[in-house]
Amino acid sequence: IRQARSSIDVAVYYLTLKPLAQALIDASARKVKVTVILDPISTDKFGKAEFLAQANVAVYIFDQSKVQKNFIFGNDDVLMHHKFAIFDNTLLWTGSFNWTKSASEKHRENVIITDDKTIVADYRKEFTQLLK
Repeated sequence: IRQARSSIDVAVYYLTLKPLAQALIDASARKVKVTVILDPISTDKFGKAEFLAQANVAVYIFDQSKVQKNFIFGNDDVLMHHKFAIFDNTLLWTGSFNWTKSASEKHRENVIITDDKTIVADYRKEFTQLLK
């Protein structure tokens, strides 16, 4: 996050880890364009959606109603369960790691970082779709 120069696009299910949220705010203050998409769970009392928004970071909350209804489960079970970030449109960070204190301190998580243009482009496409 500290090395980003032009943009950071984040899609994460649950963001509660204040140091990561603060790093995004700091990047925004450096004039890096920061856009964050969160699942509605990140609007709870532990989530950092409001913290980011109050610092003028562009925060979008995933809208379950836009997802085609599943005849078995309905929309209540639809999560935006991604955990990825795209830095400067060239570097992708993805894996099982939720941006939470538990993930940071307790859980066994994984992360992959790649600059493979095809993979980054695939994630860019998904990020763009989520914004619609």
